[in-house]
Amino acid sequence: MLGGLAFPHWNLWFLLFPALMCLFGAVRRCADWRHPSWGRLVIGSVWGVAFFALHLTWLTIPAASPLPWVALSVLQALFIGGFAVLWGAGEARWDQHPRVLWPLRLLWGPVAWVGVEQLRSLVPWGGFPWSKLGFAMVDSPLIAWASWGGSVAVGAVVVAVSLGAIEFFRRGKGILRRPISGILTVAVVVFPLVVPVSKPEATGQSLRVAIIQGNTPGRAPLTASGEPFEVMNLHVKESLRLHDSLGRHKRVDLVVWGENAADVDPRLNADASWQVNKVATAFGGAPMIFGTLGFKNKEIKNTIVYWQDGRAHGTYSKQHLVPFGEYLPWRHLVKNIAPKFSTLVPRDIRPGTGVAHLRIHTGGVDTTVATPICFEIADDGLMQRAVSGASFIIIPTSNMLFGDSDQADQQLAIARFRAIEYGLDLVQASTMDSTARVNAKGEILGKVIPTFHAGSFVTAVPLRHGFTPAAAYGSMISLMSLAVFAGMSLFIIINTVKESWNK
Repeated sequence: MLGGLAFPHWNLWFLLFPALMCLFGAVRRCADWRHPSWGRLVIGSVWGVAFFALHLTWLTIPAASPLPWVALSVLQALFIGGFAVLWGAGEARWDQHPRVLWPLRLLWGPVAWVGVEQLRSLVPWGGFPWSKLGFAMVDSPLIAWASWGGSVAVGAVVVAVSLGAIEFFRRGKGILRRPISGILTVAVVVFPLVVPVSKPEATGQSLRVAIIQGNTPGRAPLTASGEPFEVMNLHVKESLRLHDSLGRHKRVDLVVWGENAADVDPRLNADASWQVNKVATAFGGAPMIFGTLGFKNKEIKNTIVYWQDGRAHGTYSKQHLVPFGEYLPWRHLVKNIAPKFSTLVPRDIRPGTGVAHLRIHTGGVDTTVATPICFEIADDGLMQRAVSGASFIIIPTSNMLFGDSDQADQQLAIARFRAIEYGLDLVQASTMDSTARVNAKGEILGKVIPTFHAGSFVTAVPLRHGFTPAAAYGSMISLMSLAVFAGMSLFIIINTVKESWNK
């Protein structure tokens, strides 16, 4: 359970190391068991259940049932069980030739862990990239690795430090192992702190951005969004209140609302268009970015709209949809097992296409802004494509299905991670929780607007140009780590099967 405490709201990131050390130590003890693979699977899965279940309790809220929480925790735990089987088998293999293969002991753990993390980020149903080790490290010194290699690098270093600590305190396994393990562990911690990394540089231009959290009319998942126009009306009201409070400093270059804040599509409804235009006019014709559920060709998509001069000039529709949240796999089965849960997703949202960014013109500049929607912030590949050429990041989100749980805090931690990873300033705009401004160092500037409160602020967002190594080579790093993981796993499996066959 220690590992789960590393994530918000606890934020005890340092507990992740003893948690991993306990896992590795227990898996190693299975080597002398009669059926070591089964032992590793059980130990890894039990550890995984405790790890995921503790910080994913917010999954009980939407369906008012523990079923989604238990199901996802067990499913994700099986990936940890698979990691334990592969890593333990590799450990046994390296022990057969300790002098030659000992360095692989420190390499195999990080490779296996990030390989499994990436695998569970892809399958099933598009994967669950939440709960990566790196996302718990936002306030730790190891976050400096984010700019070098993203979540892959930070996660690998967390595992390497944990294994290095085990090797350092391990007795009777070679004279040089302890000092070498200690030196390598210290080196991976210190390296990004003393070696400068390239980051985007400020262009000298900035935009004054108004961020609006209008709140929702209800709190319970089934009633939070209220009737059509209610969420939009609340955002219009808060936008106009902010405008009136600005006094002489009324200039705003961009107005941002959260995901589905325009709960009636202004592109299709004249009254909704009039409401949006009223806000834009109040801010001197400033363009707006807002979320809406757009209907087209009998399909519904979770869409972000760039609105200027009374019409839409650009859109992006969410690609990485949340299974059982935005669409229901096995709808008929789910409807029979959990009918209340199926009512939360009465119709499947369809995925969009393209890159998660928008080209905007405002404040005398043309620029590109990355616009991943809500859950997409955790998707490494999608984020790497989104920030290509972007000068800052906007995250439109809405977590109304999860109430005042830890889910919003965990998402904000991931947003902070992305700001550091890509060296870009970031704005998170929610309909009802955790609206915040984050600088390129991952620091929250000013206040975070609380859950189920209306609030707003204007912030200067500097435009930046350039990229970090994670932005430039992140996809390559991910593919290489997956390839190495697949190759080493195949080698271990083939040799294990051959040995079993010979016996």
